[in-house]
Amino acid sequence: MRTMRHTKKKIAATRFADVVSVDDFINAQTRKNTEKCTLRDVKLFEEYLLSRKVVFIDISDIDPKELNTYLAEFFISARRADGTDYEPSTLRAQLSSIDRYLRQKHYEHSLILDKAFQTARNALSAKQKSLKKAGKGNRPNAARGLQQEEITALYNKDVLSLNTPRTLINTLWWNNTLYFGMRSGQEHRDMRWGDVTLHTDPSTQKQYVEYNERQTKTRSGIDPNNIRKVSLR
Repeated sequence: MRTMRHTKKKIAATRFADVVSVDDFINAQTRKNTEKCTLRDVKLFEEYLLSRKVVFIDISDIDPKELNTYLAEFFISARRADGTDYEPSTLRAQLSSIDRYLRQKHYEHSLILDKAFQTARNALSAKQKSLKKAGKGNRPNAARGLQQEEITALYNKDVLSLNTPRTLINTLWWNNTLYFGMRSGQEHRDMRWGDVTLHTDPSTQKQYVEYNERQTKTRSGIDPNNIRKVSLR
């Protein structure tokens, strides 16, 4: 009997890893950029509250009715440090950041879903419409692809080359971005030995490297069907 219990415990120890903290595990999976944006937007809102001489220890301690009013006024009045207006999408991201922070603090209401914050959402929507009328949100600085002559110029000017450590890093970044579809700096930093493997094409006998993609902004791992149909090479 003792042997059977010992065997079951041994099997359980093999199949189920120890869980130290559920919150710590969840927080570890939050992308660093998201966490950085959340803290930045919350700090901006706190600066607004201080400018209004609101007394608080943490925004999660503010009564929902009062918080609703403060948020509505914040979205209407918030501007960049240089005095220019934010893009409409930036204001929406700020709402999401503050809501994310409050959820982490186990706040009793959702800024995005609950009726208690309908006024704040209406103010945000009205501000976005006002900014759109003023020409904001048209993304005039949208990125475009480089032309072949521009890429050639980068090599000719020794920006991309194997000649120095700096230009080697530039070339590595360029190739990873171009052929492996990496976008954010985090994807480059998260890359590990073994993510790229060497293969040989059986039809041509040419060698190539294949990239096993890790978590990205568009493929976070939550949806198991959201994967590339072919590996990048």
